[in-house]
Amino acid sequence: MAAAAVGVRDSRAKRWIEALARDKPSDALGLRAMYFDREGLHAEAADAVEQAILALRIDPWVSSNISVEVLAVAEHLARVDHGLAPRMLKLLSEPFAIESSRDVRLQTALTIAELIDATAGCRDVLAPLEPNAPWQPEVLLYRARCYRITGDTRAAGAGKELVEFQSEEAEWTAYLKAK
Repeated sequence: MAAAAVGVRDSRAKRWIEALARDKPSDALGLRAMYFDREGLHAEAADAVEQAILALRIDPWVSSNISVEVLAVAEHLARVDHGLAPRMLKLLSEPFAIESSRDVRLQTALTIAELIDATAGCRDVLAPLEPNAPWQPEVLLYRARCYRITGDTRAAGAGKELVEFQSEEAEWTAYLKAK
C-alpha cells in the first residue's frame, strides 16, 4: 500500500512508509526517496537515496522493484540537479548485496557519468562492464567514445563492436520490415 500511495501521491503515503519501516526498514528507505522525489524535495530525496543505497549494499531482502525505483530516483535527481550527479554516481560505485540490480545499477551509473562529463572517469564507470559490455547501443557508443577520447588501448575493439552492433541492428530491422 505504501508503494502504491507514493506512486499516486496519496496523502497517506508517509504514514504507510513509517508503518512499513518497522518490518522492512530498507524498503521504507527506498520509498522515502521516491516520496521526496515525487514531491520535488530534491535535497531530501538525495539524502533518502543515499540512505536507501547504503541499505541496499547490506540488505539482500529489499524488493527488487524498490531497488530499481531508487536507481531511477538517483538518475532523475542527477538530471534535474547536476550538482547532485557526482554524489549519485559515487553512491552507485559499489555493488548492492548479492549483486542485486547489478545491470540496472551499472547502466544508471553510466547514464549519470555521461551527464557529468562524457569522459571524466568514464573508464571507471565502464570497468565493471568489461570485458563483455552489454550489447546495447547507448553503452557501446559511450564505451567507444570514452576509449577513443581517453586514448585507451581498447578503443579500436570498442569501435569495432559498435559498428558490428549497428550492422546487426540494421540487418534485423530490414528483416523485420520485409516480413
